Amino acid sequence: MAAEVVARERALRAQVSRLQVVIDRTKVDQEIAEITDADFFQGLERRAEALRGRAEPSRLPSRREVPTGSGGPQATVPAARSAAIRASS
Repeated sequence: MAAEVVARERALRAQVSRLQVVIDRTKVDQEIAEITDADFFQGLERRAEALRGRAEPSRLPSRREVPTGSGGPQATVPAARSAAIRASS
């Protein structure tokens, strides 16, 4: 009898754990929808698409590089270093 109770408790705990994951995933999906459906986000998305359409792919900096603001538009440094430079200025 005690072994059956322990086995049932384990099964129920596993089921609760699975349900919690499903609930959390649903909450995340709802939060993402709230953000992406917002007018502000939609405007950013349209602006990004327009900017991508104007830029030549070969001239875009990589995600880890950003313009430094000195030395012309071609001068880039890694983003972490750029942040350190801006902080010290």
